[in-house]
Amino acid sequence: MRTLPAALLVAVAVGCAGRGNKRAETPVPARTPARDSLLAADVSRTDSIRRSGAVNGIVPWLDDDVVYLRAGIPAIYGRENVTAMLGATSASAGTPVQWQPLGGETATDARFGYTYGIAEVQPASAPADGGGQARPTPRLDRYIAVWHRAPRGPWRLVAYAEVGAPPVGDVVLNGTAPPGQPLNGREASWREDLRQTDNDFSDAALRSGLGAAFSTWVAPTGVMFVGTELVTGPEEVREVYARATSNSSLVWRPVHSGVASSGDLGFTVGEYVATGSNASGAVSQRFGKYLTVWRKQRDGAWRFVVDGGSPSPAGGGARAAGRVDTP
Repeated sequence: MRTLPAALLVAVAVGCAGRGNKRAETPVPARTPARDSLLAADVSRTDSIRRSGAVNGIVPWLDDDVVYLRAGIPAIYGRENVTAMLGATSASAGTPVQWQPLGGETATDARFGYTYGIAEVQPASAPADGGGQARPTPRLDRYIAVWHRAPRGPWRLVAYAEVGAPPVGDVVLNGTAPPGQPLNGREASWREDLRQTDNDFSDAALRSGLGAAFSTWVAPTGVMFVGTELVTGPEEVREVYARATSNSSLVWRPVHSGVASSGDLGFTVGEYVATGSNASGAVSQRFGKYLTVWRKQRDGAWRFVVDGGSPSPAGGGARAAGRVDTP
């Protein structure tokens, strides 16, 4: 999800503890050759990293127009800019060891799809006693990946979000502004429709509260990462927010989008502002960005199927870009 305000996230994590087997299992989509090849591509990134390293092993998987969300920095657009960002931040971000998809689907056109799952990452080594190098315990991050392939071409990443990873250090980066959207044609109309849906979602969260909004806009089998838990569908989302007590608010606006050629699957990338107050009444704000994957339902409405985000530099998020009016 767009990262929950800290107080709300703590309350949710406590509420999720000890739920055991009460949680419904996420239905597994029907197997198709396109979906099988997509999941295989996702897993294959592990071998690529092992052969070529943390940066060179990732770059071949990037589409020319990729957008990449890494914690602590703005979203980065374009293959060249993402390559430079990976080179500048890999030492502090750690080295991926392997990816394990937990789910994913393809569009009707079989050339657009998404995956989400767990990424095992080896943190940067620290000096050990005796002058050697310690090998820290790998951490488990989450990820969301959106993929596209040309006819008879390989799958390539068009959008990627690291979820739950620690922020990287300050770096000077290019490519922090989204590219221009198509000005006409069917794809432009679909992208605009999807961005308007995301705007309506944010407006509903302000009017009706986060619980009502998220449980309305999540697809029947849509998932959200809440701490280390995977929450599925409207009922579980509603339960999560019902257990949480917080005087925080969350506002966001989409700044970039993409849609399958079949018009039934797409994504939005945007920026959010979380506003909250502590027990003494002091108000604080946090900034971030998010990646949401959407599927068009049988009734024609867009609903999100997976959603996640990460923090951005203070003051460098949505409000600084003039895209969000904070409460």
